[in-house]
Amino acid sequence: MICSSVHRCALSAHDGTLDPADPSAVHKFGVSAYVCTLGRRGLKCDRDGTNPDEMELDRVIDEYASRQYGAFSRRQAEKAGFTPRMILTRVQDGTWIRLAPAVYVLASAPPKWERQMAAALLTRENPIAAGRSAAYLHGFPGFGPGRPVIMVGPGGNARSPLARVIRSQRFHDVGRGRTRGFVVTDEAETS
Repeated sequence: MICSSVHRCALSAHDGTLDPADPSAVHKFGVSAYVCTLGRRGLKCDRDGTNPDEMELDRVIDEYASRQYGAFSRRQAEKAGFTPRMILTRVQDGTWIRLAPAVYVLASAPPKWERQMAAALLTRENPIAAGRSAAYLHGFPGFGPGRPVIMVGPGGNARSPLARVIRSQRFHDVGRGRTRGFVVTDEAETS
């Protein structure tokens, strides 16, 4: 059924043209698809099957991901307003890919080394890119992309499915800089 407005769809639903046995029907308003659900409280139509409030949440995640090469954390998603169910739905429908516990990437983000590095950094509290990863980011000759290397403090967890983790007693004294959007050991610490 083609509807020119949500109001007209609602009128059609009350006229019985929406099948109550099929609680979800897709309607077209110009170029946007709307999914209308007939429930106890009447007809509810959402653009592309997404609640308008959820669309705003998706925009917030897009902002995080745009600054982190497509990666973001569960904490960031929850801070944006996502519920555990909403997160699970996006993983199940393929919109998000879970790379590690509590770390996701947008399915549309290219699978580049920078995405993996950003995701690796999101697996820990306040880590920094170190070792071979820092050397590559600084452009040192002979270093290329490889398994990400991150540094954490002496009490930090040294296990990560995405990176080699270095625990350092000197973590808080290590020289730091920012390169290509990543917090990294500075060139003197890296060499």
